[in-house]
Amino acid sequence: MGAGASEVGHAPHPGRPPILVRLLASVRARLIGLTLIGAIPVAVLVGQSAVDLYREAGQAARERVALVREAAVARHQVVIDGAEQILTALARNDAVIAGDPNACDRALIEVLSLQGGRYSNIWVVDGAGRTRCSAIPAPRGESFAEAAWFRDAVQKNRFVLSELQVGPITQRNIVAAAQPVRRERDLVAVVGLGLSLDHLVLQTRPAARADTALWLMDDGGRSFPLTDTATEATLPVLSAWAALRRGTVTQVDAPSMGGEPYAYGAMSLGDDLRLVVGLASETYQAAARRAVIRRMIELGVLLVACLGAVAIGAHMSVIRPLRALSTAVASWRSRGGRFDPGPLRGAPTEVHALAQAMTAASTALGAREEELRAALASRDLLMAEIHHRVKNNLQIVASLLNLQAGRVRSAEARAAFGTARDRVRALATLHRHLYTHSDFETIALGTFLEELCGQLFEALGETPGERIALKVSAPDLTLGSDEAVPLALIITEAVTNAVKYAFPADRSGTVSVTVSREGETLTLTVRDDGIGIDASQQNEETEPGGGLGKMLIDGFARQLGATLTTESSAAGTELRLTMAIRRRGRQTGPAQAAAAA
Repeated sequence: MGAGASEVGHAPHPGRPPILVRLLASVRARLIGLTLIGAIPVAVLVGQSAVDLYREAGQAARERVALVREAAVARHQVVIDGAEQILTALARNDAVIAGDPNACDRALIEVLSLQGGRYSNIWVVDGAGRTRCSAIPAPRGESFAEAAWFRDAVQKNRFVLSELQVGPITQRNIVAAAQPVRRERDLVAVVGLGLSLDHLVLQTRPAARADTALWLMDDGGRSFPLTDTATEATLPVLSAWAALRRGTVTQVDAPSMGGEPYAYGAMSLGDDLRLVVGLASETYQAAARRAVIRRMIELGVLLVACLGAVAIGAHMSVIRPLRALSTAVASWRSRGGRFDPGPLRGAPTEVHALAQAMTAASTALGAREEELRAALASRDLLMAEIHHRVKNNLQIVASLLNLQAGRVRSAEARAAFGTARDRVRALATLHRHLYTHSDFETIALGTFLEELCGQLFEALGETPGERIALKVSAPDLTLGSDEAVPLALIITEAVTNAVKYAFPADRSGTVSVTVSREGETLTLTVRDDGIGIDASQQNEETEPGGGLGKMLIDGFARQLGATLTTESSAAGTELRLTMAIRRRGRQTGPAQAAAAA
């Protein structure tokens, strides 16, 4: 519709142009024609599937790795499952766990002799990790409480496998397996055995191929070769080795330490132990690589010719007219006013239509900008007036509370009226800072806190720096009103409590209010060096067990989603609040408002 309308509105050429010119008059038609021309050789050569051949070669290597990995894991899992069954059976045998240690030794020796070299040793330690009995002679009472297999079995309360290690008694390469023994939830012993890595090698080698290497690897980065081909040169490079060790990937194509292309795969055998398989993929890739190179040469020659034709045609029919229009737009942006695209000779109909639309849009945009400027100025005046009136109304409320307090005889009631007055004054001060700020949504935190704390001191009959010193430290940052309101009321309560209760009997001291920022986290600290909460709670004016002020502080902290801690000692009291600074425009959710209420 848009292209047809622009063509109808365009000035007609003298005489009727040829049909080909009419078909290629629009940018869309020209680009479609050029794309079709360039796509013809691409479509022919893509059919050769050169890239797919290469990918299939890599996929074949990965499938072979997965097959070898799963077969090897299945064989080794049988050994691990057998070890778990043996340890479970021994754990249920009270004669082994709590009987005569010598009889336990004999029982373990008999079990070990029946395993055909699968295990290097079987042992039992008591709940404290001291040796109770062993299939191979070992000093009784020797402590293994710091051994990784003992700690893991106790902490995880299940059958565990350790990292690769050398047996302390047999000096053979093993993986320690352990099973905790509990009676009525009390740890009475840990039964363990050493899986012989030499036995796993014997299981692996008959099924291994010359182009396949297998290792056992633990999370500590140690490895043990299971095949003759698992040499240092066939190990994966460090980045692939680290990814397999962390378990972030189960298969990866990477060069070996010897520089040969390999496909590697890994699978967990339990806890910190993994089986890693490496397959030399050079033979899989060589044939595909030769086919890809041949096809790419053919494709390159044809593409160069086609792309040259496309580039020249695109420049003449599209790029040059659009560049002229872009220059006109840049000139309009710098000088403003009405957009003038110039003659744009030889440009397609879409470019002429676009230039006409931009001319009309620039005219409408100028009028709209004037309307928006007027509306923005009106809004700023209205927002300033609203905040100003709210501030005045809050000051009137504070004055009424102050007058009412003067007519109340009860000292406790007068104190309550005074506290309410201070809270209202804090809000009035906040609104005054809002309407003095340029965007009416944020306040400058440092200036606001200095005025607020000074105002609180004055309301409580104190002058900062005389009996009680006031220190305010806050960075030059701004907060939204939905964060500033609860924060101001928390500071009001904390500073009021410090001035009223931390310095009795003309005691002097310091109240400090500190705000710090680290990234998107803000920390507020209100600290005094007075007598502390425990001592101040003995004051008859303090509400027993915490009153409305504490409820307000807790509620506003929940509204902010903040973490609140209070510490008190003879050296003073510290309130610390940590919160995430919200992005502008974020509103308090219903759950937060309900929690604050």
